[in-house]
Amino acid sequence: LVSSAEHIGTVGVSEVLSAVPDALRLYAQVRAHLTADRPDVVLVIGNDLFNTVLARWLRRRAIPVVSLFPPQVWLWRPFVPVFARSFDLVLTSFPEEETRYRRAGVDTRFVGHYLADELAPVTPDLRAAARSALGLSGSAVVLGVLPGSRRHEIARHLPGILDAIGRLRVSHPDLEVVLAAVPARRAEIDAHLASHPSLGVRIVEDGHAVLRASNVVACCSGTATLAASLLEVPHVIVYRMSVLTGLAAYLSIAVRLLPNDTIGLPNLLLGRNAVREVKQFGLSGRRLHDALCRLLDDAAARSTLAGTLARIRPLVTAPGAIARVCDAVCELAAPQSARRAS
Repeated sequence: LVSSAEHIGTVGVSEVLSAVPDALRLYAQVRAHLTADRPDVVLVIGNDLFNTVLARWLRRRAIPVVSLFPPQVWLWRPFVPVFARSFDLVLTSFPEEETRYRRAGVDTRFVGHYLADELAPVTPDLRAAARSALGLSGSAVVLGVLPGSRRHEIARHLPGILDAIGRLRVSHPDLEVVLAAVPARRAEIDAHLASHPSLGVRIVEDGHAVLRASNVVACCSGTATLAASLLEVPHVIVYRMSVLTGLAAYLSIAVRLLPNDTIGLPNLLLGRNAVREVKQFGLSGRRLHDALCRLLDDAAARSTLAGTLARIRPLVTAPGAIARVCDAVCELAAPQSARRAS
């Protein structure tokens, strides 16, 4: 491990700008490491801009680069042909990625999403087991909360989420609330909850257990929404960007760089807004409360949404996703290691 990349994992315009000094230091550190110990192949995962720049540097040195979770096409669609030139091989987990990157002229393979191998739809037995492990009542109505893993997500999402929970305590007094917190964000979450001691929020670290245990979830936009979809758990998507990022997004839509303001993975995959998105300036406690109540109070709506979410699994499934990634990396590394051995 050369360094954690957690501090440069940002989403947005102002958020990325604030991470630039750390990203430049890490970029120099990684380049020095790869120069001193030249690899046969490099696998870059996510971190769109950082890894694209690094990959371009590697290719100039004739080091093969495999990209897993390449720059997201629904965000970077006009720039996919530019990004594609940074990679020797792109491994995709979503159908539109495969189409766009192959069209851009780079070797592209659909490997599926590893979560589709790990997460099966929630059954009554799985829900009961998750609740037992978390110390929740088997018969209770449970609201799960996944507020995000980045510092700016916690700061922007939790006030509205906690306001919504306070309102739910009035409209649904017997509701049990469990919040998934990554360890790195626990102190920040505790600080927010300290000013709301009456909300009775239980905090745990296992996000997938929270999803399995919950009837309905308030979920930060991102991979967590894909996990909720694969588990077929009804959820509401929340997200708030900085003002600068929001303005940049709306400008991109206006000039047709982005097709619309849809942000949730399930909605992007399905091509329609099946999951309610409470976002940006619309992310308030009242609006989130109302969106959650529509699911909490209507079993038919929950069942309909769960059935819609079931359509996502075939779109991201290619059994043995991680094994497919490993095979592709080894295949690309083989000629390099053979030359080194000779």
